[in-house]
Amino acid sequence: MRSLPSTAARAGIAALSLVAALAATPGAASAAGVAGLHLERTDVDAYPLMKLNLSFIEADGRVVTGKTKDEFKLLFDSADQGVAADVKPFDQTAEAVFVVIVAQTSGAMSDAIEDEKRGVRSIAAAAADMKGSKVALISAASETKRIAELVKPEEIDGAAGGLVLDTEGTDVHLLDSVRTAIDMLNDRKVPEKGRKLIVVFSDGLDIAGAEKRGFSDLGKKAQLANILIDTVGYAPFDPSKLRNLSEMAKQSNGTSRDCKTAQDVSAQFANVADELKKQYVVLFNSVIAGDGKEHTIQVVNETGGKPVFSNIVAKICMQHGPQEVKDDSPPFYKKWWFLVFCVGLPLLVVIGLIVSRLAKKGPQMEAVQPQAPLAAPAPMDGGGAQRTMALDVGAITGKGPTVGWIVGMNGKYTDKTFKLKGGGRTLIGRAGAASEADIQIEDGLMSSKHCELRFDGQAYRIVDLGSTNGIFLNDKKVREGELVDGDSFKLGSTEFKFKSIN
Repeated sequence: MRSLPSTAARAGIAALSLVAALAATPGAASAAGVAGLHLERTDVDAYPLMKLNLSFIEADGRVVTGKTKDEFKLLFDSADQGVAADVKPFDQTAEAVFVVIVAQTSGAMSDAIEDEKRGVRSIAAAAADMKGSKVALISAASETKRIAELVKPEEIDGAAGGLVLDTEGTDVHLLDSVRTAIDMLNDRKVPEKGRKLIVVFSDGLDIAGAEKRGFSDLGKKAQLANILIDTVGYAPFDPSKLRNLSEMAKQSNGTSRDCKTAQDVSAQFANVADELKKQYVVLFNSVIAGDGKEHTIQVVNETGGKPVFSNIVAKICMQHGPQEVKDDSPPFYKKWWFLVFCVGLPLLVVIGLIVSRLAKKGPQMEAVQPQAPLAAPAPMDGGGAQRTMALDVGAITGKGPTVGWIVGMNGKYTDKTFKLKGGGRTLIGRAGAASEADIQIEDGLMSSKHCELRFDGQAYRIVDLGSTNGIFLNDKKVREGELVDGDSFKLGSTEFKFKSIN
C-alpha cells in the first residue's frame, strides 16, 4: 500500500501547478515571446557588404544597449562567417525614420487614453532627434481618422491632443487603419529604402473578426513593402486577442509588447521610442560571392557564453564590388559647362557658317522644282561660271530617323532613362561582372541575356532571348512584340515604359 504524500510535498505540487497555470496564460506567453534578438531589416544592395538592423529586447520590452561588434556573428546559410565589421546605434547613423502611429481610441481604452497620448509624444520626441524624420498619427475606432499626415515630429505634440475616445461605437476598424498606415509609407515622398515603421496600440480586436490570418496577412504585406510593425497591446477584457498583434509584428519582423495594466502603456511606448533610437545597425562582410540566388541570413549574439539567435531572413544576394559603387553626380558630358561650351557654342558657329554660305549662293540658284531629280554638277565653262543645280525637295523633307528609349518605372531604376540603339539591337540583361548586355539591370529575377530591342528602320520590337521569367508586354506574357510609344513591359521584377519620337 502506497503512502500518501506529506503536507510539504502536497504544498510543493500545488505551487508547481500554480506556476504552470500562470505560464500558460496569454499574457505570460506573449511576454516570453518578445525576448531575444530581432533581425528587422536586411540591406544587401552593396553585397558582399551587408547592413542589418537588429533590436535586442528583454522579456519585459526594454531595449538592451551597449553591445559591441565582436559580440555579433553572421550565419550565412547556417555557416559561421565571423564577427561584425562595425556596429552603432541608429541615432548615430544620420539617417531619418518615417513612423506612422495607429492608436486605438475605442471605449475599451478609456482608462489608458492619457497614457496613450504620452506614449505618442515620446515616440515623436525620439524621431525628432534624427534629422529629416517624419511622423503621422491615425486614430482607430468605429472609423479610421488621419489625425496628422507625415509631418515634422515636433507637430505631433499638439496632434496627440486630437486623440478622443469614441464612446458611441463598439467596433474597431483596426486592420483598415493599419492598411492606411502602409499606404502612407508607400507614398512616393517616402524614400523606398528609408527606415519605415508602424507602431500599433490596440487590444487585438477588429470589426472583421478576431481571425489571426487577417493580422498575419497584413504583417506579410508590410514586410514585402520594407515596413516594420511594432505593437503595444493592452486588452483589459480579453488578453488572449493580443496574440493577433504578436502575429502581425512577427510577420513583419517587428516586436510585440504587452501591457498588463493601463499604467504600463506609457512605459511600453517609451520602450518603443528607445528601440527607435538605439536599434543596432550592424555591418558584415560576407566571404561568399553573390550568385543572384536566395540565401538565409541570421545573426547570433554571444554574451556571457550564452548564444542568442535572431530570426532568419531570406535574401537574394548579387555580387557588387568597389567598381559598382554608384556616383550620383552626372557624367561630364551631361554637365552644363560641357553642354554650353563644347556642344552649344560649336553648334551655333556651324549654323552661322551654313546660313552665311547659303546666303551667298542664294542669288545663283534657280527656282526649286519639286519632282526633278538631283542633278550632277555641270562642268565649268570657259568663263569659269558653274551652272546651277535642281534640288529634290522630297529628299529634304522626308521622314527623319526614329529615336527610342526606355524609362524605369519602379525600384532603384524609377525615372532612370536608357537610350536604345537607333540602327541595330539593344541587349538587356542582368548586371554582373561578365555581363554582355548593353543595358545592365540589377535584378535577381532577370536573365543575363533577357531580351533584345530590335530596330528594323521603321519600328522597334522586343524579343525574348530564352529568359527564365519571360517578358510581360502591357501585362501580357509574350515571346516578342512591336513596341508603340507609351507601351510598358516587365522584365523580372523591373518595369519599363517605352518612348519614341520621329
